[in-house]
Amino acid sequence: MINLEIIGQPTNRIYHLSNELQKIGVEISVHELPKEYQPSGIKILKRIKIRKALLKQILSAPVNRSSDITVFLVSIYPPLYAPILKELANNYHTILDVRNTYQEWVYHPFLKRRIEKWEQVSTMKKVDAITYAHRGLHRHLVKHVKNKNKLHFISNGANDRIFNTKGKTRHLSDARLNLIYSGRFSWLHHTIIWLEIMKELQKSEEDVHLTLIGYGKGSVDIDRLINKYQLKNVSFYNGKVSQSILAEHIRGADYAVANVNPQCHELYETTIETKTFEALCCGVNVLSIMGQATTDFNSEHQLHNSINFDGLSNREISQKIAKLPVFTTKDREELAKKSHFLFSFRNGARKYKKLLEEVVHQF
Repeated sequence: MINLEIIGQPTNRIYHLSNELQKIGVEISVHELPKEYQPSGIKILKRIKIRKALLKQILSAPVNRSSDITVFLVSIYPPLYAPILKELANNYHTILDVRNTYQEWVYHPFLKRRIEKWEQVSTMKKVDAITYAHRGLHRHLVKHVKNKNKLHFISNGANDRIFNTKGKTRHLSDARLNLIYSGRFSWLHHTIIWLEIMKELQKSEEDVHLTLIGYGKGSVDIDRLINKYQLKNVSFYNGKVSQSILAEHIRGADYAVANVNPQCHELYETTIETKTFEALCCGVNVLSIMGQATTDFNSEHQLHNSINFDGLSNREISQKIAKLPVFTTKDREELAKKSHFLFSFRNGARKYKKLLEEVVHQF
């Protein structure tokens, strides 16, 4: 039995991974401060105070903890929580999970602060293992970690109990081809480029429809552009929905779309969007506008019908979309089966458990 103690409020991704780990024999504990203790824009002195309070709370928690079989993991808010691992590493096994790349200092150029960089790099040097989710990030991480054996690639994924071909399906439109975007609307995700593409498709009278489901500051711009371009081939659902409802919408699509703003160069070139895994697990291929990592991802996993339009103009993309085929139920089921094996949280949990065992037994 291994005790995995997660520090910080788990993301949706870590929540589902934890559930799968528990099912295969890993004991999970979560340590977090009350939400009112986690404001945004925390200054350095307050961060130090929070760390001390959280570390005291962790060490005094009534947990049956043996240093031989206990692993501490930080997976979110690295500038706030990651340095706690440096002190814990003196007595326990530790893992820094940087699979949530949006919060890392080096992959967000405008968030690159020297203090945050020092905190994360010094933590990476101290912990037993570092897990990352995008192969393109290896070249950044290896600059700061002398022992390459510390670096472990474990792909992000989706909950295949929710994202599959077996549940209900929403009718999106009567168009020949239905596209779907799900997620946040922000400058980072640059969703408006798909509205430009839909404008081209409407102009050429192609029978293609786009459904947008999500939330965020960028939703104002989405609504404005739909009205400005008078897009009759776009449906916009502004707000959060449950994962089960989202899966129903994805099943109703022929393709999902994903994007990262090219101005976020490191993310554009290295990131595989979460919605990619969710769509593939529903048996839906993905159309993306991202960098080389996405092209490599499609090639590596032989996702021949998932297409990365990197480097093409909006008109060229719209012309290619208009010619895309509609896939059969059998095609979808085969893609979903393959994706469940590659990208499900269950598969990720098995890999993570193996890593936990290696970390515990190497000392």
